[in-house]
Amino acid sequence: MSNGIISVDQAVSQLEDSKVVAIPTETVYGLAGRIDSEDALNLIFSTKKRPFFDPLIVHVSSVEQARTLVSWWPKEADLLAKGFWPGPLTIVLPKNKDSVSDLITSGLDSVAIRFPGHPIAQEVVKKLGVPLAAPSANMFGKTSPTSAEHVLEEFSSTIAVVDGGPADHGIESTVLELVESEKGSVTSVQIYRPGTITKSQIEACLGSTISVSYSQSKAAPGHVENHYQPNKPLYSFLGPYTKNEIQSELGNVLEGDSEIYFTELDEPCAIVARKLYSEMRKADKLAGSKKTLVMQIRNFDSSDSWTAIEDRLNRASRKLFKKA
Repeated sequence: MSNGIISVDQAVSQLEDSKVVAIPTETVYGLAGRIDSEDALNLIFSTKKRPFFDPLIVHVSSVEQARTLVSWWPKEADLLAKGFWPGPLTIVLPKNKDSVSDLITSGLDSVAIRFPGHPIAQEVVKKLGVPLAAPSANMFGKTSPTSAEHVLEEFSSTIAVVDGGPADHGIESTVLELVESEKGSVTSVQIYRPGTITKSQIEACLGSTISVSYSQSKAAPGHVENHYQPNKPLYSFLGPYTKNEIQSELGNVLEGDSEIYFTELDEPCAIVARKLYSEMRKADKLAGSKKTLVMQIRNFDSSDSWTAIEDRLNRASRKLFKKA
């Protein structure tokens, strides 16, 4: 397999041969394989050491292409697509079983679909002419990559990657499902994974007649409890803790001789999201082998714009501390 930095045309050529390559999206870098190749799909799972119970997101280059993958496309899907596609929103709908294999959906009857906002991701899918399955380009359960360099480090340069620069959003897409009634209408919207598109934005897009709520589901990629984790233990603090308060809280959970590598982010929410994984990876790399990572997000508040960051740190951390 070719490795290192490659061009879009080289990526398409490898994908045509049922290989996998890493491509940039506006959320994180994805490990991509064509959805009509069982060899490519199996290679995604084996490369990431991803369990087969965790479904993959299918990436498309148009709404029309998305519609070919599902058996039901309600008006609410059109509203969401017009409001947020291309962009960091994944929509779960009943799948077209002739177009989407059980390997992609972990045997479920629904498929998760996204029209990515990054021009390189769009170009790759258009040139290939086939949708791509593309989970994050990292080992399963570990911190997602937001640059080509992260991908090369993660897989020791054994995976080819198209360099599209740093990811704009920096955390994974919002995943939601449109729940169908027996009469074929949408009864509610379930958010399975928060992202930079918030619950309030989704509610505004769909109107007050549709209930939108958070939920858990096996239909959501990355639904396991422990995820996004650095190699070293991480403890996270959300809110304006003082150094003394942090030391006091850590004293209750760490042994007295623990060495700490401390990172603080005090920027607005969108900037923190963009930097979160990069800062986690940097701390993980720089800290000594016996160090514990401590991250503080000082500007955190209770608004839903921060929900995705809290979700990521809750699953990445040994323990999450949050100011009331």
